Amino acid sequence: MQRKARIILYIAIGILSGIGIAAGSVFDLQVSRALFMESSFPARLITLAVCFVFYSSCVFFLGVLLGQLLAGNNRKPVRIIFISMFIYLFVSTAVLAGAEFINDPVFGAKSTTMLRSLLAGTVLYAPFFISGYILNKGRYRKEDVRRLIRMIAVITGSFLMVKYLNTMVIRPGYGMAHESGFVAWYGVSRSGRILMSLKDLISYSSGSFVCGPAEYAVLFLVIFPTYAIAFPSLRDKGMLLTVTAAILFVLVSIARLISGYNYLSDIAFATFAGVKLCLSCEGIKLIRRNKDTVYS
Repeated sequence: MQRKARIILYIAIGILSGIGIAAGSVFDLQVSRALFMESSFPARLITLAVCFVFYSSCVFFLGVLLGQLLAGNNRKPVRIIFISMFIYLFVSTAVLAGAEFINDPVFGAKSTTMLRSLLAGTVLYAPFFISGYILNKGRYRKEDVRRLIRMIAVITGSFLMVKYLNTMVIRPGYGMAHESGFVAWYGVSRSGRILMSLKDLISYSSGSFVCGPAEYAVLFLVIFPTYAIAFPSLRDKGMLLTVTAAILFVLVSIARLISGYNYLSDIAFATFAGVKLCLSCEGIKLIRRNKDTVYS
């Protein structure tokens, strides 16, 4: 898609998320009551699939970036530093992604350990890291390196933001609270802590504010086109990738409502945050000058 078309798309999604926030402020409980299903394994499976694609994309891009950086620098000490740094980044990502996989309600676990998380993350995601490196071994483009760094930073920021809000903001989902424990988004309380611990990062978060999988699905709008760095044939598939991301977003949003993990407003806030991260990733700024909006 052309840059102007993508800007229009982001603005449209932002407007829809605003409408969702307004509607959720009034009808959160009614929507969840109407859609909630006690037995919702397919809905949980959709959530698991979206999260898996999100984390595997991050690990894949780490491998691609490592391949590009090594191709662009022949000095042995620098290459050793790059390899050491990316091994550390992979291990850190594997621990976090492995913990999210183990703690997913599909498997019924509520907590895990660092070692179990690392083992699960390594088994699940190491093939993506290795394949990303192999596919870009010997290939270097400065603009691709910059894009990959922005993409990885956005993915990391999105995960940490979702984890922080789920942990610190006290708002149980409808599946846990039902009618008596419902709390509107504008009436939520927060934990007495300010910072998360390492245990928080690898533990199951029961908070519903905001909807992480919905935010991740919005980020697919920039994640999927980034795969064109490794697979050039995707460069002219912009519309197909956008439609795929949109379908996944709709599916995971409905799935989260059906399973009772999130309210409509949780999804709307996550959508708005996802759009903002997409704009940041693509370097799009909306600058107001002389009462006019200028796109740069």
